[in-house]
Amino acid sequence: MQTFSPNFHLLIEAGVDYPKNWNQFIDCFDKTRTPIKSWFAAIWYLTNQKSGVSALGIQRLLGLGSYQTAWTTLHRLRYAMVNPERDKLSGIVEIDETYVGGVVHKKVSPNQTDKSKAVVLVAIELLEPKGFGRVRLRQVDAATKKNIEDFICDVVEPSSQITYRWFTSLQFNN
Repeated sequence: MQTFSPNFHLLIEAGVDYPKNWNQFIDCFDKTRTPIKSWFAAIWYLTNQKSGVSALGIQRLLGLGSYQTAWTTLHRLRYAMVNPERDKLSGIVEIDETYVGGVVHKKVSPNQTDKSKAVVLVAIELLEPKGFGRVRLRQVDAATKKNIEDFICDVVEPSSQITYRWFTSLQFNN
């Protein structure tokens, strides 16, 4: 089977106009030995599943021997699908943190000092009269004031109304 290794720099030098996230898409195929036919089968599978896709599903679909190859393929495709210029959240935005990881069999210390779980900050748009809009997530070392403020500055539009567990109805001006 033939692998995919075109000379994209020749197309760029020829003046072909591409979307801004084109480089992200091309990076998917960089330094890979996976055939182009398999890449497009994975893309088809990823875009046609209603309930999400796992690396194990990609491995079974493509007949790959290695789970790591399937995971890398899926990870690269998901990376290419992110719009680098996506809009910030606006309106009423709720901020919270959660812990992701396995069961801890010891007493959990206050303020996320337990290092066996990852701290993830969550921002979600609240729609009127009810419901949820877009979501942004970020893994951080700890849910400190600085990390939360940096997260808010990066994902929330100025003048949005922020709600948080410890305070509510603040106007955000960055």
